Amino acid sequence: MKKVFYNGKIITIDPACPQAEALVVEGNRIIDVGSSEDMLAVAHAPDQRVDLERKTVIPGLIDAHTHLFDYAMAKNWLDLNGMSSFNQTIDLIKEDVKRRGRNEWIFARGWDQNRMRGFDAAVLAELDRVSPENPVFLERVCGHAAFVNSAALAKASIDGGRPCPAGGEIKRDASGKPTGLLIDKAVDIVRAVFPDTAPGREKELVAESINDCLSVGITGVHDMSVSGKTLSVYRELAEEDKFPFRLAGYYSCDKIDFNNIGDTDFLTDDFAEYITVPGVKFFLDGSLGARSAALLEDYSDDPGNRGILVESPASLFERILLCNRAGLQVAVHAIGDRANRIVLDIFEEVMLDFPIAGRRHRIEHAQLVDPEDIPRFSRLELIPSMQFVHCVSDMPWIKSRLGGRGLKIAYPWKSLLSSGCVIAGGSDMPVESVNPFLGIYSAVTRQSPDGMPPGGWGADQRLTLLEALESFTINAAYASFREDSLGSLKRGKLADFVIISDDILEIPAEKIPELRVLGTVQDGNIVYTSDDSPF
Repeated sequence: MKKVFYNGKIITIDPACPQAEALVVEGNRIIDVGSSEDMLAVAHAPDQRVDLERKTVIPGLIDAHTHLFDYAMAKNWLDLNGMSSFNQTIDLIKEDVKRRGRNEWIFARGWDQNRMRGFDAAVLAELDRVSPENPVFLERVCGHAAFVNSAALAKASIDGGRPCPAGGEIKRDASGKPTGLLIDKAVDIVRAVFPDTAPGREKELVAESINDCLSVGITGVHDMSVSGKTLSVYRELAEEDKFPFRLAGYYSCDKIDFNNIGDTDFLTDDFAEYITVPGVKFFLDGSLGARSAALLEDYSDDPGNRGILVESPASLFERILLCNRAGLQVAVHAIGDRANRIVLDIFEEVMLDFPIAGRRHRIEHAQLVDPEDIPRFSRLELIPSMQFVHCVSDMPWIKSRLGGRGLKIAYPWKSLLSSGCVIAGGSDMPVESVNPFLGIYSAVTRQSPDGMPPGGWGADQRLTLLEALESFTINAAYASFREDSLGSLKRGKLADFVIISDDILEIPAEKIPELRVLGTVQDGNIVYTSDDSPF
C-alpha cells in the first residue's frame, strides 16, 4: 500500500534535506521525501493521500530512559506527585484503607520532601495511625527511597536488630528503632515481599501506557531494567498485534546469571522491528534528592555524607567486563560526580582488557560531572543518557545540596556535547512526566515552566532547539543501534512521525510545553489522533 503525506512542514533531522513538504510511504518504509508536487508525482496513484494542512511534522520521538513497565504498574498505585503537604498523603491513604481488605498492601509513589511540608520523624506514627494493619509503601519520586509503616516493616522482617544492607540504609531513631525511611538497597528488602500489584492486568496497563506515549509523540522508548516477565508481556502484546511501538529493553543486572550470561534471552528476532534487547543496566549510586548520589565532597546540607555506592567498583568492573566480552551494550546508572568518575575509571580498565569501540556503552543520568572528567566521555565513546527535566526539578534546592560548586558540575549538557558526545534524551518516567516536550523545553531554557530563573539556571549549558530535538530522535536511535531505521525522516527508514500543533522551530521557547500532538504515525499508519485532530 502506497501513501503520500503532503502539504506539511516536515522537519526531517536529515542534514542532506533538513525540511520538506511531503513524504511517500510504501509498506512501513519511507520511499521518498521532498516537495508536495514531486512526491505526489512520485506516488503516481497512491492508495491514500493525507493532506497535512501545513502542520509541522517531526520524526517519532524516542525516550532514551524510561521505566515503562513500572510506569504501567504504577497506574494501580496512589499518585503523590505534586502534593505540597504530608497531610494530603495521610488523607489519601486513610481513604484508601477503607477500600482495602484487611492486610492488603497500599502502594503510592511520587513524594518529594523538598516540596512537601510536614515530612519529618512523625511520618511512621502517622502512617501507623491511619493504617495499623495494611502495609503501606510510599516510594519517593526518584525511586531511591521509600517510607513504609510498621506493618510493612514487619512483613519484610526489618527491626532494630537487622543490619543495613550493602548499598542501602535503614534509617533509625536515637534508640536504634527503624523510622520507616529506607534508602536504595534497603528499599529492595521491602520490594522483595511485595505481592503482585496488577495480577492479570499487566497487558492492559502496558497497552494504556503505550497509548499515553503515543499521545505525546513518543513512538519508542528505551526501557531500563527489564526482566523475563517484562519481555513476555511485551511479546504477547506484539503477538496480538497490540504493540504499535518500538522498544529497546535493557536487562536489569539483578535478573541475570553472570556465570551463564549466554543463556539470558537477549534475542527477540520475531519482533525485531518492535522489540530489541541491546544490553544490561547496572546501578552504582542513588539519587541527589535522596542524598544517596555518590559525591566527591560532602553534601553541603548533610556534612559527613558523600552518598552511597550500591555496588562495589570491583564487582561492577567484573560484570561489565563479562558483558563487554559478550558483545553486550552496558548502561550504568551514575548520578554523583564520584559515581561518574568511578564508572569512567571502570571503562578505562575494561578497554585495556577488550576493545569497547563500537559498543556504545552508556552512562545513565550523568547529572554531576567534574569538569576534568568531561573529555573522557567522548574519548571512551560513552553516551551520556540524560534527562533534561531533572535539572528543572532539582534546581530550586541543588545549591543547598552542593553549595557553590553546583553550577560547576551539575547537568553539563553543552560541555559534553561540545566535547564530541552523542547525548540521548529521556524522561526517566515515571520519575518525571511522560511528555517529551517538557524535556525539550528544559534543555533549551533550563527554566521552570513559569520562566524562572530569568535567563535560565546555568544558562551556558543550554542546548539549541535542534540539539534538543536530535537528542530525542536520531541520538536516541543511535544509543540503541537503530539510527539506520529510526530517528530521522529519509528514504529507507521506518515511517514513524508525529504531526504537531505548531512549528517547534519558530514558536517562542516558553510555548514548547504547550505543543500538542494532533497525530502519531507508526509504520505509515496513524495510531493516535487527538480529539481535535483533522487527520
